[in-house]
This record gives sequence, structure tokens and C-alpha cells, in this order.
Amino acid sequence: MIKFIHLPVHIWNMAELQPGQRVLLALVHGFTASGRGLTMSNSALGDVLGVSPRTVRRWLSQLTEMGHVRMSDNDGQRVVILSRGVDTALSGGVDTALSGGGGHSYVHHIVKNNSIDTNHNNGKEMKRPTVDQVTEYLMTTPPVQTARMGRGDVKRVAADAVQYYEANEWRTAQGHEVTQWRGVMVAWVKRVLKDYRPRQQRPQADPDQLRRDIAWHTKRMLNYECTGRAHLAASEAHSIHELQQQLKQMGHEG
Repeated sequence: MIKFIHLPVHIWNMAELQPGQRVLLALVHGFTASGRGLTMSNSALGDVLGVSPRTVRRWLSQLTEMGHVRMSDNDGQRVVILSRGVDTALSGGVDTALSGGGGHSYVHHIVKNNSIDTNHNNGKEMKRPTVDQVTEYLMTTPPVQTARMGRGDVKRVAADAVQYYEANEWRTAQGHEVTQWRGVMVAWVKRVLKDYRPRQQRPQADPDQLRRDIAWHTKRMLNYECTGRAHLAASEAHSIHELQQQLKQMGHEG
């Protein structure tokens, strides 16, 4: 039986995750630090977290897609561990003596090393990614591969995301500092994919609609310029240029 779980601050500050996902990730954090990995069933985890086994299954799938955890099979038993790059340095130790009633030993107390800072870089500022780095990473993620997004579309999404977070000093809308950019970028592309269609499935652009889009982006660009947000203004200027090129290819003037 698990009595309590220590939730590291850097996991709690991962704003792209739901609160329950953060607690689950903290649990995986502790088992990984013990050197064994998390082997509890979805049902057992659901009892600990107060949710259904189906919810646990969904959370684990989402954490895997975001690159936070990895799942493997060990003689028919699922083992969940933190992915490479997620902080697992818990030198304070782990107590694992309690029996779970079914012959399994479960972690019930995870001790955090006080020398570790509140992010996975041990107190150092996260190295901010380039658009190309984000593009290359997103191209390998299941959401992008399932949607069959072209590299050009992925790079445009990556550029928008990087420009947004650069303008906001790599903080979330809630003001939390981003300490692991990969999960944030996956969450961003998932929002984009809600309205995404492959290029061959997109309807023919209408010249009048393109002009309205240009006017809309121009208004946003001017607002960003007036408020000193140069990165966002540059993004709007790029969108305007692409729309004008579409009009030109259709034989119309902007």
C-alpha cells in the first residue's frame, strides 16, 4: 500500500499536464529512482490515484506520447520508467519495504535530494530550442506521424510555437517557467492538429477570403508592433507574405 508520494516541484510545474498526470509521473519518478520501474497494474494505480483504470491507461499513453515515460515488457509484466532526459537523480534514497497485499513491493516514500533545484537541469536554465530542433523532434512524435503532417507544415507549427514562447520568456499562460520544452511542443502541435488537414484534402482558397485573412493578420501585426512584441509581429508578417503569394499564384493582387 502506498502511504504518500513525494511530488517534485519541477513535475508539478509542468503546466501541459493535468494534476493527475503529474502525480502519476511523480510515482513513475520514484519507482525509476529505485531502479525497478513501475509495475503496478492500471487497476492498482487507479485505486491510488482515485480514478478509473481506463483513465490511468489514457494518462500513461499521453505521457508516453509526450516523451516523459517509456513502457516495456518484462516476462509479460508491464514496466514503466522515466524517459531519458527526465530528472531521475534522487540520491536521498527510496523506501520499498511495504507489501501491496499481492506479494508486490510498492514504493511508499520517495525522498528528494534537497540539492536538486526545481527543474530537470539542476538549477540551470533550460537550453532553449531552435525551430529546427523542435521540427526534428515533432517529426518523430506519434501525433505528427499519425496525421501525416508534411515537414513544411511541421516547421511552420514549430516556428509559431518557438516565437510564442520566446516572446513570453518561455513561460506558460499561467506564468510557470517551462523546464522541459518537448512536452510543451507536443501539447502545442496537438492543439494545431484539431483543425489540421493534409494539403491535398484542403479546399481551394477563395481570393476574397485570402484578402480578409491578410487584413486580419495585418491588424494583429500592427498591434504587436505597437506593443513591442517583435517576434509575434514577425510571425504575422510571415503569414501575410504566404497569403499574398497564394493570391499571386491565383492571378490576383493582394
